[in-house]
Amino acid sequence: MTATPAVPGALKLTSLTGKELVNVATPGPMSAVSTVALIAALAGLTSTNMAVSSLTTVGAGTITAAMVKSQIVQRGGVQTAAFADTTDTAAAIVAALPAGAPANTSLLFIYNNGTTGAGGYASTLTAGSGVTVTGNAVILPRTTGFYLVQATNVTSGSEAVTFTYLGSAFHASATGTFICNGATPVTVTDAHLTPSSNITVTLQTVGGTVGAVPAVKTVTPGTGFTIAGTASDTSTYQYTILG
Repeated sequence: MTATPAVPGALKLTSLTGKELVNVATPGPMSAVSTVALIAALAGLTSTNMAVSSLTTVGAGTITAAMVKSQIVQRGGVQTAAFADTTDTAAAIVAALPAGAPANTSLLFIYNNGTTGAGGYASTLTAGSGVTVTGNAVILPRTTGFYLVQATNVTSGSEAVTFTYLGSAFHASATGTFICNGATPVTVTDAHLTPSSNITVTLQTVGGTVGAVPAVKTVTPGTGFTIAGTASDTSTYQYTILG
């Protein structure tokens, strides 16, 4: 039997950061690395750079350079309407980067819209001076938006920064059940409902005669909704509120 020689410099990846994973050029055993760590690594950073910044301004707020540098903004506060959060200036964001950072220095920016008030409202990411937002800029309530932030110009007086939309994670905000009363609407009370929510319905326990999937009749953000099925349907249904 011929023994397989050890690979010089082979690395065991169990404790590697996302950045170290990307830098590995030699084979070796591999274990899972978190998605966030890997994405951050591809953006030039490791997950250890991340921290959570809180923003709770009612109405329009400012995403400061320090918040951008922290990479994660938890947007809270009781809102009364849709609002916009404006980034700091490109000059301020560049100044917050490590000294001597070259052009196109990048980082992953995560914005979680966890606002409340009638179930929460949509936020629009607005560009400050010297900043460009590319792609989707609207983050719905209970949704997390991901952006690649690039300092495309780091020259003093000409700083430029781009926020490029990468995608969103949509969170189910609430689930519950209701018993259908035939074609007569029943009221479901759930304060999680927002103006932009989607409501899905799934049959849970059959009762009476099952017909079409119950349909939402009225929606009151922050309060709930009414829903009705077909004649003789007394089944129990589960609902899920998305957004």
